[in-house]
Amino acid sequence: MTARALLVATVLVVSGACGVPTDDQARVAGPDEVPFGLLDPERQADAGDPPAGTTVAEVYLFADEEATLVPVARRVDGPALAATLAELERDPTDAEAAAGLRSALADSDVIAGAGTSSETATVDLGEGFAAIGGAEQLVAISQIVFTATARPGVEQVTFTLDGRPIEIPRGDGSLTSGAVSRDDYDVGGTGA
Repeated sequence: MTARALLVATVLVVSGACGVPTDDQARVAGPDEVPFGLLDPERQADAGDPPAGTTVAEVYLFADEEATLVPVARRVDGPALAATLAELERDPTDAEAAAGLRSALADSDVIAGAGTSSETATVDLGEGFAAIGGAEQLVAISQIVFTATARPGVEQVTFTLDGRPIEIPRGDGSLTSGAVSRDDYDVGGTGA
């Protein structure tokens, strides 16, 4: 047997032992045959390009154990800041919750509107903001600030209530009705 024939025979034997099906045509794999949780709806949402009319935005959730803000990618309806901030009012996904992430704004209707002008985002808060108490209010404000300033060109955030400026807490415990930035909430270089 020549070296070439030996090589071809070896390749045929090895490829036959690889476990690759030898069907003559394509076949549909059953759900129990799909590996690595690829049928998990949360996993499917991260694959490929976003559907038309949606964008992928960076949203900041709070990690209690580390007392830090953590960026996560979320698909949002359109490019508007209000759509991105609305993600803070949703419960974390199963994967985010398993990682110990949460939002101080989950299951609330606190963000009434948002827009940008130059390098400043303005977030209009609803009456429900007063129901968020103490330390949670600081976490909520820092989540909004970090999420808004994750957008290109946005450097600072102002807050209003029914269109009028309101005082909000800074990370050092002081109150301000002026614009705030990430630096106002920086703890250990990560925020909150």
